[in-house]
Amino acid sequence: MSRGFCTTARGNERKKIFISDADYEKFFSCLTDALHRYGVILHAYVLMANHHLTVEIPKANLSGFMHALSSSYTATSSNSLVTST
Repeated sequence: MSRGFCTTARGNERKKIFISDADYEKFFSCLTDALHRYGVILHAYVLMANHHLTVEIPKANLSGFMHALSSSYTATSSNSLVTST
């Protein structure tokens, strides 16, 4: 049985995690990879300068998905402001 979840991640001290258009593109790439790896179905998303919100129905490990998404974006980004909440 699948379940729906709303998830958020913010920058440290609510600082921006998306500075440029390239940051959004990097995040989308990381998101696509994590969706495929963890079998998550994405229903909606909102990307704002200091946080993102995803609404999904996971078929697998939600905490693993969020960790993979946040850590892969942080590793490819020039800023290291992302933390999961």
